[in-house]
Amino acid sequence: YNHTTISLNDAYEMSLRQAIDMIKRNGGEEMEDAVKILVEEPAPVKFEKAFEGHYPITRIAAPWGSLKLLSGELTEYGFDFEGIGFVLRGGAKREPGVEDSDLEVEVYIDGNLHETITLPTGFRNRRHEIAWKYNLENGTHQVKIVWKNPMKGYMVDVNNVIVYGPEL
Repeated sequence: YNHTTISLNDAYEMSLRQAIDMIKRNGGEEMEDAVKILVEEPAPVKFEKAFEGHYPITRIAAPWGSLKLLSGELTEYGFDFEGIGFVLRGGAKREPGVEDSDLEVEVYIDGNLHETITLPTGFRNRRHEIAWKYNLENGTHQVKIVWKNPMKGYMVDVNNVIVYGPEL
């Protein structure tokens, strides 16, 4: 591997040793040319239902299909919806040749600051949605995002909003 002294054979050997150590730690046995692994009867876990009572009821398209909040131009976006929850889809982006950075965005729901979020532009640590909130009181809600540290060469890309209601 680049930038290490580990060869592919070394990596295989380390993985094999870790596997054998775990087998032995859990009551198994290492033999000359095989391993003996104890078998456990699987036990069922308690059923968990995510987002119970939340049903996607509509999608709100951002203006022009995808809205780019750009430094020096547009630094906030808002929308209203009727329902009990939402997911604002999109993320942070940078122009080619610009270093990765973290964009700071405030999210307001019904006029109150819900959270301040960090939107990294880096591929490995990006946030896959801009904001979300579930379990709101059923009714009309206003959401606004405000980009707090606008910088040239970066953008907050707003794709669309998924709205959830208590029934289909």
